Amino acid sequence: MDLPEKKRLKVLFIASWYPNKEHPVSGIFIKKHAMAVSKYCNVAVLYIHLGSIEDSIDVIEENGILEVIVYKKLSTHRLIRYLSNQMAQYLGNLHASLMGYDIIYRKFGKPDLVHCNVLLYAGFVALYLKLRYGMVYILTEHWAGYLNEDGTFKKRSSLGKAFMRFIGKNAAVITTVSGKLRDAMIACGINNQYFVIPNVVDATETKCRKKNNSKKQILHVSLLKDDIKNVSGIIEAIKDLSMKRRDFELHIVGSGVDREMLEILSEKYGLLNRMVFFEGMVPVNEVAGFFCECDFFVLNSNFETFSVVTAEALAYGKPVIATRCGGPEEFVNSNCGILIEPRDNNGLVNAMNYMLDNFSTYNPEDIREYAKNKFSSDVIGEALFSIYQKVLK
Repeated sequence: MDLPEKKRLKVLFIASWYPNKEHPVSGIFIKKHAMAVSKYCNVAVLYIHLGSIEDSIDVIEENGILEVIVYKKLSTHRLIRYLSNQMAQYLGNLHASLMGYDIIYRKFGKPDLVHCNVLLYAGFVALYLKLRYGMVYILTEHWAGYLNEDGTFKKRSSLGKAFMRFIGKNAAVITTVSGKLRDAMIACGINNQYFVIPNVVDATETKCRKKNNSKKQILHVSLLKDDIKNVSGIIEAIKDLSMKRRDFELHIVGSGVDREMLEILSEKYGLLNRMVFFEGMVPVNEVAGFFCECDFFVLNSNFETFSVVTAEALAYGKPVIATRCGGPEEFVNSNCGILIEPRDNNGLVNAMNYMLDNFSTYNPEDIREYAKNKFSSDVIGEALFSIYQKVLK
């Protein structure tokens, strides 16, 4: 339930990723957190889009949230050119953020709390606001760079790592979207009090499309980056499974750098447009139709920090097959799916073979209710609001 205006905190979301006119779905999970919080607090969002084609500022008031999005070309100032690209991004982000914050201050007022989303590079701005104006900030992290499987944090300079640790230490608390990400951050020396709060996942109301044939439908949704998502492993498993049975289809929604390679692999095995179908990039509001139509969902990732698409499948009442890759093992159980190890071809083949015969034994209503209780906007918004209240006491 929305709180009355006089009792509402003012919360400033500073986001390292956020939907914008150049990348409409970037960081959409951060926007969903902001929308969840807006039921309890007045929310403004500040996002800096560095490397834009031109300098501009969008001020948007939508769904009760003030969004200030600053589009900024990277500086060509000769001093900046001599600094590292990393430092240029820090300084460019701070300069643009102060421009955006001035707009927010005039239209929204001084925030009671800053909610920083993703340490790089929004954390630098949150730290500045704390040191300059005494603002309290919390940090929510989504970035996979702390994970051993990614390794990006470890590749940063000693100074860069120390600076990130300093930003993390100065947050009032840190929240992560999974326990694995929390543990990885602690292992990287980002020390603080941690809370695990998942992403928001709400099923969109949609009218299910009728299947155009009687074959069982397997769904995979991702940006097709194979070193992370291991879609080639799904295709390999489909090839092996097709030797036993051919009563199913795999539909792959999304596009990315490895789509052509994956299509070539599917063609090599004689599966393309026969048993494996690439649907391409689909508007967000149309993805619901694919979830609604499928019989079960498959995630075969090598690593994740959460896996929104797996949680979305549950929100639509669909059973899932997912790897223990860092996120799904914290919410997939025997009542809603099957967990396998990453890079386990035989395990994936066996799981899909079982699910093709048994998906109808899973209770869609129970799965939907389970997902609602864990990931709904109401649940996540209340959890974040509770943390705000604790740190401001």
